[in-house]
Amino acid sequence: MSVTSSLSYFPSPADGLRILKDFAAEQFPAVDFATASEAERGPVIAKALELGLAAVAQEVRLHSLRANPLSIDQGGAQLCLAPSQVDFQSPDFRYPVDLQQEYRTKSHISYYEEMEVLARRLLGPKVVHAWCLFHILRRSGGSGAVGESAGPLRSVHNDFTEEYGDVVRKLYTTHPSMRGQQLRKMLKQLKGLQFTEQEMAKYRVVVINLWRPITVGPLRRDPLAVCDNRTVSRSDLQRRRTDIGNNKDDPYDDLELSVYLSQYNSGHRWHYIPDFTNREVLAFKTYDSEVNPFIPTLHSAFDLPNQEGAPARESCECRVICLLPKDAALVSRL
Repeated sequence: MSVTSSLSYFPSPADGLRILKDFAAEQFPAVDFATASEAERGPVIAKALELGLAAVAQEVRLHSLRANPLSIDQGGAQLCLAPSQVDFQSPDFRYPVDLQQEYRTKSHISYYEEMEVLARRLLGPKVVHAWCLFHILRRSGGSGAVGESAGPLRSVHNDFTEEYGDVVRKLYTTHPSMRGQQLRKMLKQLKGLQFTEQEMAKYRVVVINLWRPITVGPLRRDPLAVCDNRTVSRSDLQRRRTDIGNNKDDPYDDLELSVYLSQYNSGHRWHYIPDFTNREVLAFKTYDSEVNPFIPTLHSAFDLPNQEGAPARESCECRVICLLPKDAALVSRL
């Protein structure tokens, strides 16, 4: 089973320059985009991305991940049967998570523990440590990337770039920011873990995104698509710095998040999960410090054909940070 739908790609350099020059002339008249510095171009690009203007729509074929399975190590994504003991409709689970606060409910913690177990099963017995400290709930119609207004992200992207391993090592050891202090406190409270820089430097860092619908019935609107990372080329990827992860009120917080967007490549092979239920999880690898060159698992929300009138998508995603010996191969036990 496969469907055809439109994905939002980053434009080619020529198309992107034309789009952004026109946008800057209209919205940022003081900026001559053709001659502007990278710092001057930043706000223009960020606003264009927010408005969905710095993108081009491309029709693609999306194949069923049930009929055409991938694995974390072969393609970068895997469908897992993983029923949860957590009630996704309960107020305890739906309690909003504030990324600036440490509080998590019993349901949150229970779910994180389930996802840590799943990540260990996916990566194999050499995982030394695995932890999850937050999650994001998304709903059709939402407009934000994170927080209570989070909605489906409709751009072909990956959450991290090569530098993310260094960010993880800093945040969980010595970085003086309030964010770093909060994460280290949570890690010690929830998992009993604390690291020195020397200890963290010994490990391979792998990040697994674990995504599931939390709708009562099968997901029929705004599902997630993943791209077989073996079909992605380095030349497709475009690094963009975001304002996520940087607290402007904290003079010590200088760790802004960079993401990868992607230009269209006709060789990209896309997958989705038909009739995706809340007893299943789509796992995909968004970072691996030992992959050089780094090729991510691109992903994006998309519209199913004839989805109008279907119940809103509600989904939960969390990221599990896993530490393995640097020479450890990934050997799934699923």
